[in-house]
Amino acid sequence: MKEGWCLVWAALLALCAGCAGLHSAAPDEGVDPPLAAGIATADSLIASGLGRLFPGAVFLVSKDGRVIHERAFGYAQLNDYDGRRLAAPRGMRITTMFDLASVTKVMATTMAIMLLVDQGKIDVDAPVNQYLTDFRGPHLDSITVRQLLQHSSGIVQWQPLYYHASTTAQTYGVIRDMPLAWGVGEDRHYSDLGFMLLGDIVERVSGQHLDMFLEQNLYRPLGLRSTSFNPRAHRFTEFAATESGNVYEKTGGDSTSSMEKSTTEMRSTPTAVSLATPDFSRPHLTCGY
Repeated sequence: MKEGWCLVWAALLALCAGCAGLHSAAPDEGVDPPLAAGIATADSLIASGLGRLFPGAVFLVSKDGRVIHERAFGYAQLNDYDGRRLAAPRGMRITTMFDLASVTKVMATTMAIMLLVDQGKIDVDAPVNQYLTDFRGPHLDSITVRQLLQHSSGIVQWQPLYYHASTTAQTYGVIRDMPLAWGVGEDRHYSDLGFMLLGDIVERVSGQHLDMFLEQNLYRPLGLRSTSFNPRAHRFTEFAATESGNVYEKTGGDSTSSMEKSTTEMRSTPTAVSLATPDFSRPHLTCGY
């Protein structure tokens, strides 16, 4: 299970870093020539996109529990918050922290739900109102937890909720009272609001805030000391530039992580989280999606 986690985590962070001075380490001696050639090709592809497709990236390859290649490309920050080019842009480092943005849905909310499924506290085929007891109405009663996870609940994709609510409870109320945009289970439409409801379910079932539940039940047991919500509260200071948004969005709750630290920590941690539920690993998308 731990080996599989490392592969998933490395892949997700590689995607996150790629969508964001040069620090480099050549592949370790003894790496198979085909693998070394593949790494060199990947390095070249990333380097060719610098400045044209993205300002910076971090690329790390781990094999058999050992980092065999790691390299930082370009810059972590080119412009200030007003869009003006910095006189001295910040170079990217292997230890730079990245905002995981919507990957938080995978590496936080989905994980939290499935941990509770594994503990027998959530049934993904139960209606949402089994856990959010006031989530009721003709258009809501048939929505299941699985449909929230699969983005097939019919709930609106996104709304600027900060215009309508200033607390978590108010935000939940606004989402609950919105009419559905599509029929329940009819089709898949990526929904930020649906995943916000999943976070509410985690908090009501566990009795903990989502970030604390994950800290105690996922990130710390896996040894992921550099993966967290509210990174400044954990004294992290080195971040790749990310979208700041408006004054309301700046207080949002995405998780952050460093590729080098997370990969190293997972590799060296003796304790892993077990997620045995078959639904956790079963493919949920069908051909033609």
